Amino acid sequence: MSKEERKILREKRKKFIEQAKDLGLSVNQVWCFGCNTYTNAYAAIGSKTWAFSLENSVTPKVKYGDRFIIITTKNEKYFVVTGLICSEVKCGIEINDIWPETWKDPIEILPLKNGFITADDLREIFGKDWSSKLTLHWSHAPSKISQEEIKDIEDLLQ
Repeated sequence: MSKEERKILREKRKKFIEQAKDLGLSVNQVWCFGCNTYTNAYAAIGSKTWAFSLENSVTPKVKYGDRFIIITTKNEKYFVVTGLICSEVKCGIEINDIWPETWKDPIEILPLKNGFITADDLREIFGKDWSSKLTLHWSHAPSKISQEEIKDIEDLLQ
């Protein structure tokens, strides 16, 4: 898909989301999770599970139906996974059989798209200050990414 086609599609999505909000329909949160290795990202895809660091004192309040993006950085190429959150957080549970490290408070995920994108791709979607929109520092707070921006990322992953 060309840049011009993506721009047209982005405008259509933006109008759709505005219409949904005008009708009082809820638009779910988008969560952005940083991941330290490709292996951990692939393990999340294969297990359809995401979990949080034992060091986090607060577990994010993700909800069933929210969107997510997992992003792993390496050499100006970013491995990205997008999808849906398919469960509430299972508080108090530790996971030690998916990743080399132990993680806590797992959620079930449905990965939809994955692949590599570049910093230039991210600048095209988010602008020059793209890193401020993504949670690359593992803070696990709701991101500032809109529904249309996550769709733009998924378009690049086709």
